[in-house]
Amino acid sequence: MKVEDIKYIKFTPGGNNTALVINNNYSKSEKKIINDYILGFDKSIEQVGFVSKEEYRLDMAGGEFCGNATRSATMYYLNNKQGNIKINVNGKYLLNSGIDKDGLTYCEIPIIKDKNQVVKKDDKYIIKLDGIVFLIIENKIDLKEKELKEYSFNLINKYKLNKYEASGVIYLNNNKIIPVVYVKEINTLFIETACGSGTAAVGIYKSFITKESIEESIIQPSGKEIKVKTNYYEYVNYVEIKGKVESNLKLKKIR
Repeated sequence: MKVEDIKYIKFTPGGNNTALVINNNYSKSEKKIINDYILGFDKSIEQVGFVSKEEYRLDMAGGEFCGNATRSATMYYLNNKQGNIKINVNGKYLLNSGIDKDGLTYCEIPIIKDKNQVVKKDDKYIIKLDGIVFLIIENKIDLKEKELKEYSFNLINKYKLNKYEASGVIYLNNNKIIPVVYVKEINTLFIETACGSGTAAVGIYKSFITKESIEESIIQPSGKEIKVKTNYYEYVNYVEIKGKVESNLKLKKIR
């Protein structure tokens, strides 16, 4: 494997810069090396995924589920044209995704479909998606980046969320979020500029509180919106996120 030969495309779903490597035939250790190279080469990138040339398939570097990367892969496969596909994510999920008539890219979010998908802990709520778990705190947070990362990582450890392949803390203030996400396999902790999975978790949380299906726009730290739609009956049994994904679809090389 020659790192300098690896090609990727940069996407910006809701402000969350994502690199998709055009090949997924790498070992777990090779994906970690490629992930670290790209994050080092382009400091604006927050996560790295790998798309197959043979099928509609996305694999994340850390094996986690990522809604924004799934939407980015959908845009890649549809070449930014209206349509619908079933996309295989990490070899675990076959999800509905596509681009609608307004040019918005959407995807289904894999969830835990039972009454234990939301658990209250103290004055906080743990939201269990299938592939990532979030702690939601309804509170305006005013900490600098380093302090916020430390505070969030301490919460992840306190509530034992570090046992999952991916976890995070969502600070929710009205319909605005600040997401801090930890991926165990590749040991990354980011204050994300946008978070599709975190937006889905907020949708589940709001449905849990209201006992109703919801469809709302959630404001990301980037200032952009990601829409979340849930279907609720006794618990949430379907979640979808939708929003603008930006990319020129041009290949880049690691230099």
